[in-house]
Amino acid sequence: MLVSFTSRYVLRSPIVSVFLLYPARKEYADALAYRWHQRRFSWQPGLVGFYRQGGRYGLIFGVPNLEDDIRAEHNAPQLHALMCRMDAAQRSVGAARKVFAGILPSMFSRNGIENEHLADQRYLTARAVLQALDQVINQHGLGKDVPILVLGGRGYIASEVLRLCGGRSVTSIDVAEFDRFRAFVANHRGQPAVVVNLTKSGALLEYARELWPGAIVLNEVYPEPSAAEIAELQARGASCYHIVGVEGKAWPPFPRAYRGGIPCCASLPFSPDDPIPILIARLSRP
Repeated sequence: MLVSFTSRYVLRSPIVSVFLLYPARKEYADALAYRWHQRRFSWQPGLVGFYRQGGRYGLIFGVPNLEDDIRAEHNAPQLHALMCRMDAAQRSVGAARKVFAGILPSMFSRNGIENEHLADQRYLTARAVLQALDQVINQHGLGKDVPILVLGGRGYIASEVLRLCGGRSVTSIDVAEFDRFRAFVANHRGQPAVVVNLTKSGALLEYARELWPGAIVLNEVYPEPSAAEIAELQARGASCYHIVGVEGKAWPPFPRAYRGGIPCCASLPFSPDDPIPILIARLSRP
């Protein structure tokens, strides 16, 4: 009832999308709710805000569960129940689509949980990553032939990015392929190169220790790089950019490095022929 009331009397506009997020880290969850409250509402989506992209609106829902909960095999039934609850929220406001933050889309896919919008969300996010990549390359005055390394190349979003890469000079590595990463470093050290981080939260630090002045990191992983990761990149003389998302407004604003935009995973659809109004933030510089 609250969702319907928000749509009809507060926004006075149809809701196009419902979006589900989760706390990026434990301290985020603790800052928002008491531990007993987190346990009480585990796997229960609650309305936490709304956003506007152009003249279209979406509702933001949240659950207190962290990535370890979402990845755990024994929680597969909870993921099924979570999708059913978001189906109900979507129906209650007549939204055309439902979308999900972070690792939720890949975990739904891994567990055989169907959602007709996951493929569209994956494609749109991959398009946004490539547009952000072009933006960073242009800002540094580099050519289209600049070497690009994709970290986490077998991942849910990364595999779609690689499919759309076209004729770019791209190397891809995945987990446990650090020898291949070191080979890329040895071949390109001292030259401009772009490292696109599509791995998982916290994984960037190990790679950052091997980078060099002139290397550029573009992060798509949720959440944004930690203070330790940024400090390591700064110490190595590497630049770091974070994909904020697309142009739009949210109430309350998305936190920290996502403030001022709409995360790509929450974005409303764009025509394949239209450029995506992508926003990036520079987190470190040489």
